[in-house]
Amino acid sequence: MSEPRLNKINSDLSVNREALIRQLIAGSDVEEIVVYDVSDCQLYGRRYRQKLRGDLARAAEDAECEPVVYQSVYWFTLAYFPFKPLGTYLVLPRKACDDPGGDADQYRAVRLATDWCQVAVHYLIAVLLLVTAVLSVLAWQRFRSGSGFGHFVT
Repeated sequence: MSEPRLNKINSDLSVNREALIRQLIAGSDVEEIVVYDVSDCQLYGRRYRQKLRGDLARAAEDAECEPVVYQSVYWFTLAYFPFKPLGTYLVLPRKACDDPGGDADQYRAVRLATDWCQVAVHYLIAVLLLVTAVLSVLAWQRFRSGSGFGHFVT
């Protein structure tokens, strides 16, 4: 591709992103995602985080939202580990949750095409955490049994 074509694509994406941000602030044709501390579904990631400025920031605050947007993956989780991606969203965090208990985070969200790169990174982090936890438990059990860590040294 030629350089002017790349600039046109980037320009189109930024115009579309601004339109999506305005849509989020207005609350029109958006999904409301509520995430509880102990929940089967979680939002993970803050890719392409953008702090809103000027009129957009004021409009977001008037709409009782934080003046920041980012891309997140909404996951079905098992014990906080990502199991199945439910979608990639551009999200605008709400300042307060409509939940009567108020113990949840609420977001206005617009669904985007699934970002498989972001999904893969989340899976990789989950696998690394799981392997680290298993190895730590195994090492602790070996240490507690009196074998120590001498077998690792030659």
